[in-house]
Amino acid sequence: MHDLVFVSVIDSPSPHVLRAKIEQIYSCGKGITPDHLGTEFEFYSGPATWGNVSLQIGERALLFVHQVSGVFNEYPWRGHMVLEEIDGESYARLQMPELWLRDDLPEAVKAAAGPHPTRRNASIVRFSVFESYLKGLIEKSAP
Repeated sequence: MHDLVFVSVIDSPSPHVLRAKIEQIYSCGKGITPDHLGTEFEFYSGPATWGNVSLQIGERALLFVHQVSGVFNEYPWRGHMVLEEIDGESYARLQMPELWLRDDLPEAVKAAAGPHPTRRNASIVRFSVFESYLKGLIEKSAP
């Protein structure tokens, strides 16, 4: 299991390590605690392999992260969703094509999704809708 946070990537102090500021905490318990809000932390980013694009300095993203032996690690395969501004609106970029065709997503998410304007293997979802969907999933999974 992983925690979900919203971060701004500010530095890369060494290969595969990113430093980010935590802007929002959606879930805690796998290393992230409420006192991390507003702080900077370092984590090992997911590997840059075929189909998995690593986070870059300056990007803001939803990030799945957990802590093992005191070290934070991003979920290794597509463990983040970058926030993009497109035509004045905020969208989450997901590395899956045709998200709006998936049967396992609610209609509100599918209606807010579309093709990424430049990445043919990615979809975008209006951030406010996707964030609400994720919050609902987190609430349902809480003990």
